[in-house]
Amino acid sequence: MNEFVDMHVHSKFSIDGMSTMEDYCLIAGKTGTRVICFTEHVDFNSAEKNLSIVKDNRKQNFVVDDYFREINRLRKKYGSLTLLSGIEFSEPSLFPEEFALYYSLAEL
Repeated sequence: MNEFVDMHVHSKFSIDGMSTMEDYCLIAGKTGTRVICFTEHVDFNSAEKNLSIVKDNRKQNFVVDDYFREINRLRKKYGSLTLLSGIEFSEPSLFPEEFALYYSLAEL
């Protein structure tokens, strides 16, 4: 049986996301998608360049407590949909302490 899953979704918790997590859940219900993995950006490098433009990462929307609170709320609301959580952590070698904090949260 073929099943469609989306393992790389950025919601408004990422600086480049345009939709809410719930928007993705609603779309999944219409398309038959059974699994979504939200993979939000976590970036501490305020000097990173993207297309030769320095990004201002202080404006990123990722707040880990809000992220998990929303995923857990939606898991209860959309029980037939599997919601996975992940992050794209930029440059862990430059920010080992910050990375260790996020890594420890995955253990919970």
